[in-house]
Amino acid sequence: MERVIGLAWNPQVRDNIDFFTMPTTDGATTDPKEYIAPSGIGMAINAKTYDPVVEDFVKFLIAEYPARYAAREQFSPLISEPLTEGVSPLYSKAVAELDQLGPTVGVPWDTQLDPTSNTRMQQELVLLASGEITPDQFIETIDAVIKEEAPRFFGE
Repeated sequence: MERVIGLAWNPQVRDNIDFFTMPTTDGATTDPKEYIAPSGIGMAINAKTYDPVVEDFVKFLIAEYPARYAAREQFSPLISEPLTEGVSPLYSKAVAELDQLGPTVGVPWDTQLDPTSNTRMQQELVLLASGEITPDQFIETIDAVIKEEAPRFFGE
């Protein structure tokens, strides 16, 4: 499998990228060596339409996804061994940090919203960032959408 990540980057950019830990504050609940390490594939499978074709796809995904992800010097959300030979210095540095990650698991906020609220939040974020609405208007709108949609979606 061909490694593509370092080859595609402009050398001026490729050689000037790094990562860092987030600074902690008094009373922080995370340690200085803990990171937010987003990972996921954003996929759901419908139990009503699950059939042998979908099952074959899932088996293929589990077998192939980690290695293909690693070939691009990315960490798979599925279990795999990261590449250790012939990789960029940045990827090597990240691999060396894996054993030092803390035990706390962070959950992305958008995965905790119902689909309607999530979509509306994305739309409202554009308006907020462009100055079309105020932070208070954003909060009021999103709170109202979540209050109406979340119970319906989550069956509360």
